[in-house]
Amino acid sequence: MVCRPRRCCSSTAETAAAKAEDDSFLQWFLLLIPATAFGLGTWQVQRRKWKLKLIAELESRVM
Repeated sequence: MVCRPRRCCSSTAETAAAKAEDDSFLQWFLLLIPATAFGLGTWQVQRRKWKLKLIAELESRVM
């Protein structure tokens, strides 16, 4: 009788599917970074316009 070591329980198809799922998550996460940066940049531009308008209104009241 010869004892052979058991192989890993998961098949290569299951391993490939899990890797594809991990890659998909990573791709969405990496896409989220520039999308968030763009959204924050747009918000900063709008905020600057609002603040400049507010400063102009306050200066016109003072003078």
